[in-house]
Amino acid sequence: MVRIMLIHPRIFQGGAENLVVHLAYNLKQLGHEARIVTLYADLTNMPEVAEKVDFIIPNARLSKLCSRNKLACVFLALPLLYCLIKRHVNEFDVLNPHHGPAYWLTAFFYGKKPIIWNCSEPPMPVLWKFVKRVGYWDFLASKVANTRLEKFIVASKIDKIIVLDEKNQKHVRTRYKRASALLNAGVDFEFFRKGNSLEGNQESDFLLLTVGKLTPQKNQIVAIQVLRLILSKIPNARLIIIGKGPLGEYLKSEAKKLGVEDKIDFVGFVSDERLREFYHWAKVLLFPALNQSWGLTPFEALAAKTISIVSNDCGAAEIINRENIGLVAKPTSEEFARAILKIHSNEAYYRRMAEKGFDYVRNNMSWKRYAEKWVNVILEVLSTKWTVNRFDPGEVKKASIER
Repeated sequence: MVRIMLIHPRIFQGGAENLVVHLAYNLKQLGHEARIVTLYADLTNMPEVAEKVDFIIPNARLSKLCSRNKLACVFLALPLLYCLIKRHVNEFDVLNPHHGPAYWLTAFFYGKKPIIWNCSEPPMPVLWKFVKRVGYWDFLASKVANTRLEKFIVASKIDKIIVLDEKNQKHVRTRYKRASALLNAGVDFEFFRKGNSLEGNQESDFLLLTVGKLTPQKNQIVAIQVLRLILSKIPNARLIIIGKGPLGEYLKSEAKKLGVEDKIDFVGFVSDERLREFYHWAKVLLFPALNQSWGLTPFEALAAKTISIVSNDCGAAEIINRENIGLVAKPTSEEFARAILKIHSNEAYYRRMAEKGFDYVRNNMSWKRYAEKWVNVILEVLSTKWTVNRFDPGEVKKASIER
């Protein structure tokens, strides 16, 4: 058994957060001890496995303050997470930070425990004039991350880096001069394949769907512009936008300016059960993200046999393109509109493509498989630089395989 401390600043509904809880749960299923250090854990609308994960959080008052006050969360993140890590570090064999400031703080413990960083993507620089669009948390994170100190920490105070795709692997090599292990994330296939059609008579609509936080990176404005471009040829087209974020009001105002507000539903956050129904109901999932390291939603949609159009500026495009299980396009309204019209004109062909994607996700993208590969990375680190006297890494690997 390996004891793993996973560290993520906040746990709430989100793609990166889902990865953390699925990883923790499946590590436990493989016979290891895994707990998540975090400022707070809001499990509303999160996967069911989140209820079975162990969390290490501050006292109730501080945790509640962080969950309700974003600014307080930003300023308390560094000292609170540091104290939690320091208090519990001796209970674990491996430290596994995820988003900043988690991986910055583990530098204080370098040499005491092996540190494996799950790098979904290094934070990008954000200008002050865009702070309202991305939020103060991401703005401050970008300021800290784009310093020589951050690059020094990653270059010399982390034992191993894990990334989700080739795009981010190249980014890490360029930014930090470091090699990294590539592990594609999993999908809760059995959950998302079981959906049903939604109620009402909207089934006659040609439904387009976007899922994600309303931020510049997710680029939902393209989906809104696309709707205006295709309505003359697909008059029954309709767009559902799932998610909340700092760009919510801006996107609504742009929809109104373009005269398509009556063809768009902003539904905010939804439960996974409700999201599953939208995946099954939709004709096409749109993923026009900019500089996105991975992208989980196209594969969740494929578990519902729904085809996706993904940006060529995201990591998910690598598999979508290689396996021919969706369309890849430049993240512009013109290119996405062209791809939608292709699907509309030959739905049977793209339905077969989605079925091929369904098989690929089922056979290759389980969370258990991801956790097994993740354990192999741990064992490689432990068997080279680190020696943990309590157990033999070879025996741990054997036990994991037997399970």
